[in-house]
Amino acid sequence: MWDDFAKWISAPSAYNWITLLGAISALMAAIFTGYSAYISWKSQKKFIRSEWRIEYRENFIIAICEVFNRTDQTIDLERAIAKGPVANILTIDSGRTLAKNESWDALHTPTPHNCHCKPYKTQTVSFAVHPSPQKLRKSTKSIPQKFQLSLGKLLWRSFTWRLGAGPKFSISLIARRRSSQLRPIRLTHSMRMYPLHAIKMADTIENKADKT
Repeated sequence: MWDDFAKWISAPSAYNWITLLGAISALMAAIFTGYSAYISWKSQKKFIRSEWRIEYRENFIIAICEVFNRTDQTIDLERAIAKGPVANILTIDSGRTLAKNESWDALHTPTPHNCHCKPYKTQTVSFAVHPSPQKLRKSTKSIPQKFQLSLGKLLWRSFTWRLGAGPKFSISLIARRRSSQLRPIRLTHSMRMYPLHAIKMADTIENKADKT
C-alpha cells in the first residue's frame, strides 16, 4: 500500500491534486481569518466603558462617572464602592447629596432611583467621597509612602518621569445587563492624592468637625 502511495506521489498527475488541496486549504484559512476578524470587529463595536472626572474640594472629593453604553441592551447602574482612606461615600443627584439607608455600608452607596443607561446612550452619575483624616495621615506617614515620594521626586528631577505617590483611592461603579443580572460589570477608577494635599485636607476636615 505504501509503495503504491509513493508511486502516486512521484507521478506527475499527483501534482494537480496536491496543488488543488493546497489552494483549498489556503482558501479555508483565509475565510477563517476573515471571519475571526469580523467577529472581533463586531464585538469591539459593542462595548461598555466609563470616563471618570475627579474634582477636589476642601474636605471631600467629587467623582463623576460618564458611562458609555454601546450595546443593544439596557444597563442598570446599581451602586458605587469606594476603597482607600475613605470614611464615607454618598451619591449626588441634581446637585445635592442623597442620604442613604442605615443598612448601607459606609463605603457603599446606591445610585439614584431607577438609574440606567439605555442602548447606545450615555449616563452620568456623581459621588461625594469623604476621606478619613486619620487614615490620610497614617498613609502619608508610612515608610512605603515616604519612599515613593522620595523616589518620585528623584525620577522627576533626573528624567522628568512621574511616579504616583501618596494615598491611593479607588471607586467602582457596579452595573448589570438586564439580560444577565448575575454577571456584574465593574467600572473602576483609581487615583492618588499628593501627600501634602492629603495632610491639608485632613486638617480641613478636622477643623470643620471642631466647629460643628
